[in-house]
Amino acid sequence: MRLIFSFTFLFLFTYGFGVVNMDRSYIIHPLKSFSASNEVDFLTFTSATAEFGKYLPEPFTDFNHFWIAKAGVFGEFCRYGNIFSVVLFSDIELIASSNSIILFDPRAFYWQEGFLLSYRYSLYNFQFGFTHRCKHDVDNADFVSLYDEVRARVIIWDSIWLRFLTNPLELFKNNHFRLTIVPFLRGDFYVLAVDESVWYRIYPFKLYVDNSEYKVNRIVGSFSLGNVLDFEITQNFGFYGKFYLWYDLLANREIWSWNSIRSLVAEYFFEFSFYIKGSGIRLFFFVQSNLLRDPAIEPYDQGYVNLVHFGLRAIDEKFSL
Repeated sequence: MRLIFSFTFLFLFTYGFGVVNMDRSYIIHPLKSFSASNEVDFLTFTSATAEFGKYLPEPFTDFNHFWIAKAGVFGEFCRYGNIFSVVLFSDIELIASSNSIILFDPRAFYWQEGFLLSYRYSLYNFQFGFTHRCKHDVDNADFVSLYDEVRARVIIWDSIWLRFLTNPLELFKNNHFRLTIVPFLRGDFYVLAVDESVWYRIYPFKLYVDNSEYKVNRIVGSFSLGNVLDFEITQNFGFYGKFYLWYDLLANREIWSWNSIRSLVAEYFFEFSFYIKGSGIRLFFFVQSNLLRDPAIEPYDQGYVNLVHFGLRAIDEKFSL
């Protein structure tokens, strides 16, 4: 256990680069909530999450990131006691810049949907899922007006994935405080990866070509490892930390083959927050740091950027970490 705790702090000093991972703020964990029935039940719960945040100015982010808003829903379609669960989920993430008189100019949105199968064996939880993800531009006409340029980029990356996590493990407990940790591992295999860019100047006409070696359509697989820390001060207040490394395996051409893997890039994510919780909802006041190799908004290679923002998130306490 001390080894796991030591790795937690090593993650804080690691830099990396990767694609946008939309469910980075939370982990859906339906078997966290115990069922009183040992029978097979259908349509047992629906829940939602919402988040809004403000990015720090450059150099802590880039010119496209000023606001972030997220909303998601998930519901349990089928459940067998405390052993097995089937969940359907979807969420959307909107990124806005400050390039308008109201300092809110939508730049891109990310859409995600999929299903999640969960199985519990003793203290261990195994999850299998499929996730469709896509990114689309918003208000690209701004660039035509400002720069006489057409810029667009559409990204799709779908994966089949496995995740392993434990029940909360107690690191410390007394009459007032309780510190728990949930380590997790995840692996993704990508069954569809599209990264199409259009970027040209209208007058005088000039076509730009993206020569970046890092493209989403070269991704073959990913794996990640991390921890969730929960420091309960009272039954209703506490501190929360989540951090992980996410590694992407990239091919040397636009083909999904393990034999063509040429490089390994990684994403780093860290969140620290204070939370208030009731009987069902947990409200987080958080700061997040996410270092990406490519923010995936502009059609050209922007290089890595450390996206730091603070915000507020509400999520169901019973079915998520």
